[in-house]
Amino acid sequence: MKFSQIKITNSHNMKCIKYAVILEFLLSCKLELPIKLLDIGCYDLLFFDQLKFNNLHKKIIYYGIDVHLSVPKPEKCNLSVANIENAPFKDESFDCIVFSGMIGWRSWKIMNPMLALAEIHRILKDDGILFASCWNSALIKRLIDFFFIHPPNLIYMLDEKLFEKMMNEADFDVIKFLYFPWAKPLLERIRKGGRNLNQEIIAAGEKR
Repeated sequence: MKFSQIKITNSHNMKCIKYAVILEFLLSCKLELPIKLLDIGCYDLLFFDQLKFNNLHKKIIYYGIDVHLSVPKPEKCNLSVANIENAPFKDESFDCIVFSGMIGWRSWKIMNPMLALAEIHRILKDDGILFASCWNSALIKRLIDFFFIHPPNLIYMLDEKLFEKMMNEADFDVIKFLYFPWAKPLLERIRKGGRNLNQEIIAAGEKR
C-alpha cells in the first residue's frame, strides 16, 4: 500500500500523517500476517483509529501501552495501563513496536529512554521492526532561535547521526530513516529561514 493510498483520519494532525508513513513502510516489509503491533504512548488511540479507518485492523493486531488513557477504551482493543520501562509482556511478543516522539525528553511517561529501548529490545521478536522517533535537533534549534525559549524537559537534541548511535547502543540497527511533511503552518516563518525541516526523525530499526 502506497502512502497516497493510505487514508489519514485527520490530515491536520501530524501524528496521523506520521502513522501513515510508518504504515506504508511496515506493509512493505512483508512480515507474516497478522502483524502483532505494540503502540507505546497510545493515550489518544490515533494509531488504532488509523488502522480501523484503513480496514487494516485484521492484518495488524493492535496492542497499546500508556500510563493513562485520554479516551474511552474501544471494544476488542488490547490496552495496558503501564510504563514501558517495566513492560508487562513476555520476551519476543511483538512483530512491530512503535515508540513515537518520546526519545530525548524526560517526562512522567519516560524517565530513562535507554531503559525503555532495552525493554523494547526484549519484547520485540528477532525478525521484528521497531519504529522509533525523536524530535529533529535542527528544528529545536530553530525554535530556540526564534522564540528564545529552551523546550522544557529536553534531555538532549538528536540529529540522524546521534540518533543512530543511540539505537546502536541499544542493540538496534537502523534500516532506514523515514520522513513526513510538516502538517501545520505554525512554524512557516521559521521554515522560510532555511531548509524545510521535519519535526521528527523516524528510524526503522531491527534487532542485532
